[in-house]
Amino acid sequence: MTNPKPTPGVTTDWYATALSRAKAADTAGTRPRFTATELVLGVRAVVQYVATHGDVAALLASNNRVDTAFLAAGTHLADDLDAAQKKVPADRRFYRVITPADEKVVADAGHFVRRLRESTADSAKALGQLALAEHIGRNRPLDVARASSVAEAIQNFRDGAPKIAALLADASIGAAELATLEKHATNLANLEVDKSARSGEKTAASTAVDVGRLAIETWSDLLRARARLALADDVGALGALLEHLPRLTDRRKVAKPAVVVQPAVVAEPAQSDVSE
Repeated sequence: MTNPKPTPGVTTDWYATALSRAKAADTAGTRPRFTATELVLGVRAVVQYVATHGDVAALLASNNRVDTAFLAAGTHLADDLDAAQKKVPADRRFYRVITPADEKVVADAGHFVRRLRESTADSAKALGQLALAEHIGRNRPLDVARASSVAEAIQNFRDGAPKIAALLADASIGAAELATLEKHATNLANLEVDKSARSGEKTAASTAVDVGRLAIETWSDLLRARARLALADDVGALGALLEHLPRLTDRRKVAKPAVVVQPAVVAEPAQSDVSE
């Protein structure tokens, strides 16, 4: 049985093709190269250019390379991305994984455990046994602005405290201070849960935009590939068309100019500006 002939006028579903490839790229972790605004404006500028240049439109449509269906798919993708972008709250701080309140929780815990470590070290010095302070991690790195670092410091203190109870007592570190340390540990643990939830919110809110950006980038790459063939004999029209698409000009490596050795210049005697 022979394959049926293709229906005249029916072309590839470029919208579905671009969207499918974009979803696969997003799943694979590919990041968009351009902003949503750049991409939407680029598509609309291309469509407008073709609409006002009939000769270019005719060349592009040859062999169904860049026909009306292809351009319509680009417009559809641009409309989708524009709509998705508008759904993202203007105040993007809502999606901060680390909020100002979180930063304060981390800093408060960090400064507290640092004070306990320093007090313990002072107490150990008074006994002439500074090495005892190593039990609570005195010399281990502590970044009071980083949650993981603070949590590690708290855990080190909790693990070592029973080994130097007398030393802690000399430093007046008792049940109240240890209870406060536990409270900070709990706050940090809760912060990690909140961060995880916010990360999920951020992903859900941005996925549609990222997929939309990747879809238009796919469509734009296909446009370039097909337009180069359709406009092979009109380089000027090709350049005019493609210049509407965003380019990573600011990220391109600029070749260093060759070092040109100038020939030595022999100074000549100065000549008078006054004509004889």
